[in-house]
Amino acid sequence: MRVLVAEDEDPIRDLLARGLSENGYVVDAAATGGDALHLLRIYRYAAAVIDWRMPEMTGVDVIRAARRLGHDVPVLMLTARDALRDRVEGLDAGADDYLVKPFEFDELLARLRALLRRPARGSLASFEMDGLLVDSATRRVSIKGEEVDLTPKEFAVLELLISPTEALRTV
Repeated sequence: MRVLVAEDEDPIRDLLARGLSENGYVVDAAATGGDALHLLRIYRYAAAVIDWRMPEMTGVDVIRAARRLGHDVPVLMLTARDALRDRVEGLDAGADDYLVKPFEFDELLARLRALLRRPARGSLASFEMDGLLVDSATRRVSIKGEEVDLTPKEFAVLELLISPTEALRTV
């Protein structure tokens, strides 16, 4: 699954990108709000992890702009802003979940999995055909009921092969 990480602090962005990659996600990283919005415009993401405070435009502004453009990507806002009014503003701007820094990486992964269990319009949470079952939320694959162990890269390739494309949806 392809995930966008928008975070202006290099160490945190690198930690997120490395940790998500190690857990089987394909990660695009942006250091500015402008770059994040640009990436959201040109790529289709399974989810996005967006920081509030970034150069060029805030994470809240990125989310609002993406929602105005019709993007329904699930968004986890990751920020040090922990006041109730900040959480309300982030969620009202269009974030689907809100996690305050500092955070435990396992919790971030669990929240991301929870977001992915609620698929966006046109995306697949699971795929089943001729005995093949692929569950993107749990990252499990089985053939005729027998579980198949795949590396994160193998799972990502399989997911790309079974995911609907814009060209196929317009046929």
